[in-house]
Amino acid sequence: MVLIQTSAYKEEIIEKAKLSEDDFNALMKTIFSYISIIPQEIYLEYMKDAKAIMFHIDPDDVVYAAASICIENSSIWSDDKDWNKQNNIKIFTTPEVIKILE
Repeated sequence: MVLIQTSAYKEEIIEKAKLSEDDFNALMKTIFSYISIIPQEIYLEYMKDAKAIMFHIDPDDVVYAAASICIENSSIWSDDKDWNKQNNIKIFTTPEVIKILE
């Protein structure tokens, strides 16, 4: 899902972060070196908690919330303002991620 979401918003990420395509690709390579694939059977155990956090805000984001809360000290990278309506999961925006990686 992360790869699909990233690809779908590539141009928007490049524009908002003021990146060249080469910089975007380098950034993705760096970021994805820190990403682990979470087996569905693991994050599904957290769906009830995730629904309590996100379902009333954006039902489509429940699975991302479940993936985040199943890993201790994890966070989500998103520019979706819906995430600002909750305070259970740490959210980083694109500019914040870029600043961290600089």
